[in-house]
Amino acid sequence: MGDLDFADGPYRSYLGLFVRYKRGKGEQGGRNLLSACKKISVGLADEPDASGLDERAVRALLAPLEGESDTAREYRVSVMRQFCAFLNTLGVPCWKVPARYFTAPKPEFRPYIFSDGEVSALLAAADSLLPFKRRAKGGEVVYPVLVRLLLSSGLRISEALALEVDDFDAESGVLDVVNSKNGVSRAVPLGDGMSSRLVCYVRGLERGAGPLFMSPYTGRAYSGDGVRYMFEKLYDAAGIRTEAGRRPRVHDCRHWFCTRSLDKMLASGMSVYEAVPILAAYVGHVNYADTEKYIHLTRTDHAEFLAMEADLGSLIPKAVV
Repeated sequence: MGDLDFADGPYRSYLGLFVRYKRGKGEQGGRNLLSACKKISVGLADEPDASGLDERAVRALLAPLEGESDTAREYRVSVMRQFCAFLNTLGVPCWKVPARYFTAPKPEFRPYIFSDGEVSALLAAADSLLPFKRRAKGGEVVYPVLVRLLLSSGLRISEALALEVDDFDAESGVLDVVNSKNGVSRAVPLGDGMSSRLVCYVRGLERGAGPLFMSPYTGRAYSGDGVRYMFEKLYDAAGIRTEAGRRPRVHDCRHWFCTRSLDKMLASGMSVYEAVPILAAYVGHVNYADTEKYIHLTRTDHAEFLAMEADLGSLIPKAVV
């Protein structure tokens, strides 16, 4: 079963097929998915056969586990919901897990916003990487570009890793982000510096197709788990920690971009009313509430935004084909 270290039982092979099915669709099949499936496999190990799972059996599988966080349980429930649907398509009858079966309490939203010094230190750490060996070969070329792309475009990490070489138009300096979150596709113009760096990077690839950030080990796009692991190393090298002493997330690059972009637009004379719709369209949000939570506004500007938000309406289409 390769890396699919599941407990023995009648559903072990089905779990393996399920993971391979998700990977085949291009979905993330990293550590979180494998961990959830392994927990499910342990719960299914005592089933007498693979003839199906009724409501009682599924509810028992989804009961809280000792030491498991609410967030981990919510994800396990989501994976089990998908697995049951997968089994049903194969003719193995399973209870349909309700969409609202379990939702973890949402913590207060507190993005981490880098200081200018921290951004400089992060870039220096990426530029100082020594040549990677074996499985990670080429990472010293990829990460200086990837870090800058995330900071200068506000792309989600999933969007950056889903990019193909031909999604970048070198002449116009525009990235095509296709069918991203909520089905939104958009064109993302890059600044001259980022565009020039990406042109040099693509030339160095010596190939005109495939993932923009491709692992030479797998022949597929870099995994989200692998990038998050590498960012932890970069944060360590740059000495970057949150007030709580934790490393920031990769997604905080997007928070920083949104905050700094808004600051620049307001400093140029734009009102919040003008700036937020532009920023929302650029970063691929389908409503302004999503954009508002990414930006740190002054108390006055925040109040102004909330007062205006109700009158903005649905000016940005939910999808661009």
